[in-house]
Amino acid sequence: MPEENRIPRLFHRLVDLPTIFLTSTVKKIITIPITLLLVASTAACSSDVTTDVPVPVLPTEPHETSTSDTMPDVTPWVFTDDWWREPRVWTVQPGSEWDNASVIDAFDFSEYEAVNVSVVSWFEGSQVVIDELHSRGIIVVGQDGMIWMYQPDRTDPDRFWDESAGIFNFAMDDPPELVEAALTDPYGNPIYAEMFGFSDGKKYLQYSVPHPVWQEYMTEHMKNLIDAGVDGYLIDELAYGTVFYPDFNPHMVQEFNRFLEREFEPVDLQVLLESVGVDDLASFDYSAVVRESLPTGMTALSMEDWKGDLPLFSLYSRFLALENYKAAAALIESGREYAAETAGKEIPFSANINTLSSPNAFLIIPLLDMIDLEFFYTDLVYFRNGRGIAPLKLTRFFDKPALMRTSVSAEPDLAKWGREGTVDLFGTMIADAVSSGGEFYVEGNIEQDVATLAPYYRFRTDHPNLFEDLEPLEPQVGVLLLWENVVADPFQISAYFGATSLLADCGVQFDAVFSAEEYLRWGELPMYPAPDFPLDIETLSNYPVVVIPEMNDLIESHAEILLEYVNYGGVVVTYIVDEFGFEFQHEDDPSATALLKMLRSGSENEAGGTVVRLNQNLARDYRDNPDPVIRQEWLKIMSKLGLSPEVRYDPGPMVAAQVYSADNQLVVHLVNYNWDINTLSTTPIREFDVEIVLPDNLDREGLTVSLHTPGEDAMELDVEESDAGIIVTIPELHIWSVISVATSS
Repeated sequence: MPEENRIPRLFHRLVDLPTIFLTSTVKKIITIPITLLLVASTAACSSDVTTDVPVPVLPTEPHETSTSDTMPDVTPWVFTDDWWREPRVWTVQPGSEWDNASVIDAFDFSEYEAVNVSVVSWFEGSQVVIDELHSRGIIVVGQDGMIWMYQPDRTDPDRFWDESAGIFNFAMDDPPELVEAALTDPYGNPIYAEMFGFSDGKKYLQYSVPHPVWQEYMTEHMKNLIDAGVDGYLIDELAYGTVFYPDFNPHMVQEFNRFLEREFEPVDLQVLLESVGVDDLASFDYSAVVRESLPTGMTALSMEDWKGDLPLFSLYSRFLALENYKAAAALIESGREYAAETAGKEIPFSANINTLSSPNAFLIIPLLDMIDLEFFYTDLVYFRNGRGIAPLKLTRFFDKPALMRTSVSAEPDLAKWGREGTVDLFGTMIADAVSSGGEFYVEGNIEQDVATLAPYYRFRTDHPNLFEDLEPLEPQVGVLLLWENVVADPFQISAYFGATSLLADCGVQFDAVFSAEEYLRWGELPMYPAPDFPLDIETLSNYPVVVIPEMNDLIESHAEILLEYVNYGGVVVTYIVDEFGFEFQHEDDPSATALLKMLRSGSENEAGGTVVRLNQNLARDYRDNPDPVIRQEWLKIMSKLGLSPEVRYDPGPMVAAQVYSADNQLVVHLVNYNWDINTLSTTPIREFDVEIVLPDNLDREGLTVSLHTPGEDAMELDVEESDAGIIVTIPELHIWSVISVATSS
């Protein structure tokens, strides 16, 4: 590529820059009963099994529905490729007894019709139920829950019917054939689910996900659901599996020896073994090495004791992560092949990877077709310390549709606040997800005011003109998340969350850019294996400004690309956590040294490129406390760079703006995040003035500007022209409103 064309968009706009998830259930992990959420008229299943439970009928024919649950004529579902990329309203399978009649009766089809539900996810059941759902035009996504604990296969409910007791067996005793795959600590003690708060008082074994016996069990469960007719497959916690726990299963300990032999040169391996007092690989037993390092008299290793000061901790953790990845890849590949061979269709695979804040989550993303995000609203203090925009911008970078849901940790709060107390909160959750390009549903033992929330759930499907054929507005800013900084702040990436919220609350449009590759830190590989996402100048050239929210480290290849970007006129804005430590660590890296010199001097090169030094860690500070003062400070920095937000408004209230565009339309989503945990309500903002910068491709002649709010009629807005675009006044911004700017040209 000629040099003059390598930065096709850089700086030409510096100054004059013009499915929704619905749920009705939660599955109590370990104990089988699932409590119905949205359908208040359905009694919750009891976890206490008694012998006076009426014997359910186990039908072999499709369930005959009553008049009350019959929907109008619908077209039966026929599998289509890429169905998961289309906007849809999703729900979670409601709880019930295990027999087919009870499972089907638990679905409130009239309620599904009210909110346009077309997908049932987290499904466990038989072909009879799937056929019934398909006949109603509903897509079914099967699931394997908590992948390191045993759960009975519900595709064959007869198998778990206890004739003598007249009940389904909810005991879920671990099958003896799985015992050899159980997790153990280095003392040989089995690890139970109760250690992690999942067991409701009963001991259930945890399993080593890469173990061949456990892989065989998971594969069989998956194939059974594919045979039953599911249209997609979701695996809960696939990114983590065995990697969070001290997995000293004998199989894994033996595999570690093979890993060392495979990965190390003989001389280096000998040095490694001698560092832990072992003469040769044949006599190396990592369990024994760990036991010897622990205090005398210790007979068990807890989660708290499994930490970095143990010998070879990072190396063994890295090994476990790689083995977990291989197991995940093999499981998904076998599922794809089996579905293609037996059902003739390519079903999508998804996994729950939480808020995409764990290094292990990034590793499996290339394996997936779509991503399920269990969002920790409680940890993020209900929008104050993080929003859906953070992970959803990343999933867009990865080109993976993403689905947000509430975490189990939010269940107590939501249940306590009840239907009336959660309307504004759920409305904000839906707005947060959908305005950021994702979908939303709820998981937990929670009831919702569905009648009031229906306009939010239906907003996308009821107003396709506000969503279809629109792409995010070409942004000025790229937020760069580098692997070496993810590893430095595992499970949080706090600064990235803060930066994305800060930019959105200032009306600044941005993309997320992610880059990762293997590197050595102080001569050693980190404990987290890196996915393969190399950084290139072509990607960075799309943005006049690149923000690195927090720089803890900078590998040589990334420093080279960033220096090239700056030399072409790019502007890097960052905060270096430990400047002198950074200088010492990278003193032999000429690119990093040059960037640091430019940062300290504040000078620009001939092309106008520079590195802007933040004296305050604004991103992390905003994550901890989203104060209007920080928003004002960021706007000042942008002004000094010659940049202006695409949407401008009073920085006082916590309002985020996200802009989407087409050839003849601009759509601005405004979300009011001022939800108050004390009043359980969102305070509306009245007479809210908004200035919208119009892109060059949108003709100002014949503009039609309208306001769209869930549950309200659309209204035209009076328009005042400004130098950059237009100014409108929104009479009231409660939770979520969308401004459509359209031209007939």
